[in-house]
Amino acid sequence: MKNFIRKVKSDELDELKTIAEIYNFYIQNFEFPIDEIFLTNSLRDKNFKIFVYDNGIILGFCGIYFYPNSYAEIGPIGVDKKFLNQHIGTSLLNYVLNFAKENNVRKCIARVSDKNSNAIKFFTDNEFIPETTTNSVMYFLKFL
Repeated sequence: MKNFIRKVKSDELDELKTIAEIYNFYIQNFEFPIDEIFLTNSLRDKNFKIFVYDNGIILGFCGIYFYPNSYAEIGPIGVDKKFLNQHIGTSLLNYVLNFAKENNVRKCIARVSDKNSNAIKFFTDNEFIPETTTNSVMYFLKFL
């Protein structure tokens, strides 16, 4: 089956369960754990979208939240540990950034724990600029 990136709907419970399992495996939740209920409720908000990298199973995902004033926030984002270092996260991020740009977003932010060196490297490698760190949360910015 061919790999492709697609948008998730709030009624795709198996996909939402897989997304929650992938994300929570990393114990990177500096705010709160993410579960299917949280994701279902979040997807009811017209400003929040989740995209998955799918080849018959979910290999990774990337969310985006659209704010007023032409900016958006990337996250949550994650790749199944069995499929790391295959450019899945970068493919998802680029897809979501293009989607944001098509929807008139001019800047994107991302937040990660300042102890999550893999996420920090991921965002800097993808040309996000570290802006500030507050309460153990590192903020990144990218202009589109």
